[in-house]
Amino acid sequence: MNIYNLNKTQYWLAGGATVIIIFGVIYLHVLTHKQLPYFLGSFSSRVNIYDETFASAVRNISSFVPKNETLVVTSSSGVIKYFTGHPIKVPWKVNSQERLVQYMTDNNFTYLVVPVIRGNGSSVETLKPLFTEEGLRRLTFDFQRLAEFETQFSRIYLYKKFS
Repeated sequence: MNIYNLNKTQYWLAGGATVIIIFGVIYLHVLTHKQLPYFLGSFSSRVNIYDETFASAVRNISSFVPKNETLVVTSSSGVIKYFTGHPIKVPWKVNSQERLVQYMTDNNFTYLVVPVIRGNGSSVETLKPLFTEEGLRRLTFDFQRLAEFETQFSRIYLYKKFS
């Protein structure tokens, strides 16, 4: 087949293939995890962005919590369980600070982990009002803040319930 003897259909197919390849390369470049924050910006607070420092911050929780203690967490439960090695519980049905304290007392839980990711203190709808900026300030009545870890896109708080 000679390049000079191509018909109109073959030119269209070659042009279409070229456009698909160019689009694919641009798509892959833009959507890599390093580029994502620049292109998403503030478009969506629900998009999970790769945070290189989150895992190391979560690992540090273990130095404050005795081995085998259960952590009550408000979001990112799988990641926290994996990197701390501690059992975790999510208080799904809790909808007030008083109920949170009661839930923890009833189950003999002492430690609370609140990862505030892009302004949200919980991924559980019923817990969201408890872990706003004001809600975190109110926690000081029933909890002692043991540590605060800052990552690229979040802040992780570790609390210990007063006895």
